[in-house]
Amino acid sequence: VKMWTYLERSYLPQNISQVLWEIVSIGFCPPLHAQTHTHKHCLTTVVCMIAGKKLRLFHFLFEMLEDPGMAHCVSWVSASVGVFRFSARHKERVAELWGQRKGNRMPMTYQKMSRALRNYAHSGEIIKVKKKLTYQFSVATLSTLQSQHGIKKAACGLK
Repeated sequence: VKMWTYLERSYLPQNISQVLWEIVSIGFCPPLHAQTHTHKHCLTTVVCMIAGKKLRLFHFLFEMLEDPGMAHCVSWVSASVGVFRFSARHKERVAELWGQRKGNRMPMTYQKMSRALRNYAHSGEIIKVKKKLTYQFSVATLSTLQSQHGIKKAACGLK
């Protein structure tokens, strides 16, 4: 946490992508998957921490869906309309990673994470699809996620 104060005071500013990559390069954000080299998942976390916002589950899920190394855990059914499905075998792994990302002391379970998904359904951000372990981002949420993800990729030179 002291590092954030230093970063906020010393360089926040002119070139946010430089700050983000310096944070990644000092090893603050390990990749979600051993074969992932881009550290894309860190960007949302860092931007949210700097902006004082909490990372939300649907941002995390979108990042996982965009990471080919995580396709065995959660994958697109139809990316164009925002439909995705958790792997029955690896859904607990997604929850575990989400708990780690949030900094929880106690392990996150799929049951607890699915409660958050149901809350998103009440707010209209995610829709439960009738198939087992399948959800859909609302049109507005999907549009926001796609535009934010594109901006982050462009700012950091990612493809």
